[in-house]
Amino acid sequence: VCSSLGVAWGLYFMAYNGFKEQFRGRSQENDGGGLVLTPLQNLFCAAEAGVAVTLLTNPIWVLKTRLQLQLGGGLDVNRMKGVEGLRTKSRGSLALQDRYTGMSSAIRSIWRKEGVAGFYRGIWPSLMLVTQGSMQLMAYEALTSVTQQQQHEKDGHAAGAAELSSLQVGAIGACSKLFAVFFTYPLQVARTRLQKRQTFGGEGAKQKTTTGTLSVFRNILYKEGFVGLYKGMIPNLMRTMPQSAITFAVYEKVKSY
Repeated sequence: VCSSLGVAWGLYFMAYNGFKEQFRGRSQENDGGGLVLTPLQNLFCAAEAGVAVTLLTNPIWVLKTRLQLQLGGGLDVNRMKGVEGLRTKSRGSLALQDRYTGMSSAIRSIWRKEGVAGFYRGIWPSLMLVTQGSMQLMAYEALTSVTQQQQHEKDGHAAGAAELSSLQVGAIGACSKLFAVFFTYPLQVARTRLQKRQTFGGEGAKQKTTTGTLSVFRNILYKEGFVGLYKGMIPNLMRTMPQSAITFAVYEKVKSY
């Protein structure tokens, strides 16, 4: 998980800065200036970066989700005979359910049973979740600009942008994450439901599962109500807000060198 997050964030910031430089170049050609991008331009740059990174990293998130949701993790099933569901009836005999024992095992199993499409389950909610990163960066850039302006007026600088402390940058990063998650969390719930491992019945037949984004939303609203779309948001924010604060603080420090 840590490695996948590091790779995803690294690729994301690299692509985001690359697209920003392209926009700045176009602005300079058109009006001779335009070094500061508008919120809409920042949103578009973040969306482009998000789509590219999502297409590259979705298989990693599928593996992470499958391994996290698997009952008993990767433990040897011979030691877990008391756990319900670890044994299934197949043609009159008891057979151990096929389980992931690690990342390589999960890759082989998904490839064998679901093909390439298995690594891209939940891709549509993931692509729609690009809006979360886009909204976060748009909010981050806007809040940073406002804070710098306030700091500039407070300190009475004659010119130049005021430098923010790591604490200020971290607070802005956390707030921008809260803003983005509030509007996009239902997509995250739908993606997790789609990426979880498909189950099989007693005779090896695949049980009925929701296979589309719209059907997932309908199923959640019908069975759990509107609250179901925001299940787990508080623990998610407890993890992602500090993570965003640290990520942006480090990002700004590295960028300044």
